[in-house]
Amino acid sequence: MENKTGVIVDAKKLDNALELLDDLSKMMDDLISELHKVQGGQQARHAYMFYRDKVWGAMRELNQGIKIEG
Repeated sequence: MENKTGVIVDAKKLDNALELLDDLSKMMDDLISELHKVQGGQQARHAYMFYRDKVWGAMRELNQGIKIEG
């Protein structure tokens, strides 16, 4: 059984949070690309890939939680 509760979130604040997470994801993409060029950067690259996956998961959860009522 799914537990549902009503929460009101300011749409602008949600958009800002999603934009910040997207910016963070892009920064990690850049770091991952740079670490491909660095000898011995595999462990750090994999760590950033893991962190980026967590950011994507947070973005996915936020986007799936959006319900527009009108």
